[in-house]
Amino acid sequence: MLLSISAALNMVFFYCTKMFWELYAFTPMGQQFFGMYPAASFAISDFLDLDVMMFSMEIVVSTFVFCLFISILLKLCYVLRYFYLPRQLLGRLILFGVPLAAMLAGQIQEYYGLEYWNIAFAAALFPTLILFSGCFKFSHEQIPEIGNIIRDVLHIVIKIFDFFKDQSHGK
Repeated sequence: MLLSISAALNMVFFYCTKMFWELYAFTPMGQQFFGMYPAASFAISDFLDLDVMMFSMEIVVSTFVFCLFISILLKLCYVLRYFYLPRQLLGRLILFGVPLAAMLAGQIQEYYGLEYWNIAFAAALFPTLILFSGCFKFSHEQIPEIGNIIRDVLHIVIKIFDFFKDQSHGK
């Protein structure tokens, strides 16, 4: 459900951004910006000419998978317990949301062949800020820490050895 809402919000965000960019292009300040920074202007225009629906879906799904993967790794390594859970929303955004968006922006820039990293960062920031807390919450509630996994595996191995030991003594 969160994925669908994020995709819809991301589409609205990109449609609005595209509309405002086109309006800005017709203002005197926009014309001046196009004249002073033609490469950046064309890069932004090319980016906003992407298929909004498909691009939004791809960004949201890749953001979800990336945030879920990172949150699982951080949960396994006890990072969530000590650095994520004690923080309030602003601390979580600064310590986890923005860096995740920055890492994802590098991947988006490479995948879509974007000339400027900051354009990719702008594309990644909104869905990352929406999705990362849900992924981290899921990992916190559903994924065990590595110590618990090792303890449970050792418990099973000891039970298996005890079973075979009991079987060999019974003969």
